[in-house]
Amino acid sequence: MSVRLAVCLDLEGDDADRFRAYLEENRAFIVRISEDAGCGCCVSMYDLEVSEAAGPVPPGLARTNAWTRDGRPPRRFVPLDELLADWP
Repeated sequence: MSVRLAVCLDLEGDDADRFRAYLEENRAFIVRISEDAGCGCCVSMYDLEVSEAAGPVPPGLARTNAWTRDGRPPRRFVPLDELLADWP
């Protein structure tokens, strides 16, 4: 079983570092992750699907959107390694 999540990162704070640590720690449980849907200069937004065994998303990052409510997929999913190689 998997869980759909959406996160919004404030790039002016430590959100990006906290979310990257979450991704690294839960790498084995991430089923898929979207490309960044934020502007990239001050906000990054990701939709992801994780197995139920994944740890909780860091406090303050989780959001609700069409992906989490209705399962409507984001524009494009990308390989996690590709996302981390081009991290903000």
